[in-house]
Amino acid sequence: MPNAQFRFAWHHLTHVVGAWFTSDVQRAAFLCVDGKGEDSNASIGRIGPDGVEILAEMRGENGLGMLYTLCTRFLGFHSFGSEYKVMGLAPYGVPRFADAIRSLCDIGDGGALRLKRRVPFTDPGIDSLIPWVQEQLGIPVRTGNEPLTNVHADIAASLQQVFEEATLAMAQQAKNLTSEDPCCSPAVVHRTVCPPA
Repeated sequence: MPNAQFRFAWHHLTHVVGAWFTSDVQRAAFLCVDGKGEDSNASIGRIGPDGVEILAEMRGENGLGMLYTLCTRFLGFHSFGSEYKVMGLAPYGVPRFADAIRSLCDIGDGGALRLKRRVPFTDPGIDSLIPWVQEQLGIPVRTGNEPLTNVHADIAASLQQVFEEATLAMAQQAKNLTSEDPCCSPAVVHRTVCPPA
């Protein structure tokens, strides 16, 4: 359509609105976590019939989503789209590398996680930090054609544990900041969830 008009929307807002409109709640807290949306990697707020209010954001691109992408690349999968493979591998492992993965990050109150080194949101940028991950884990990087082993499953399980700890802490923070019971968490679980009390 040559006369079509385009409207641009904030990345996290599109996730949040999509989750809320497909839920059965009138109003909710929201938590949106991903690799990068404009300048944020996580946002917390509330949404209801009267609009959206953002209460907290983690700026930059070296947050929880980028940790997952970095470890995805370390495990020999293409980043920016193969993270689901690592998530699927996690149940087959034991989280014995969780402390090593935590050592890659600073984890603050409310689950705010930031990598200790900046990871540019590009393939070369991610590749430049693979030796650092290898040093922290004490395991050689997996190339894409190597078979997956129990060690790789254990790394995936460890990453998933750290991810879940941070996400649940952020969900609790969303509940604390908004006093809303349900929490729409579109980029994490793509459904309406309630954080633990």
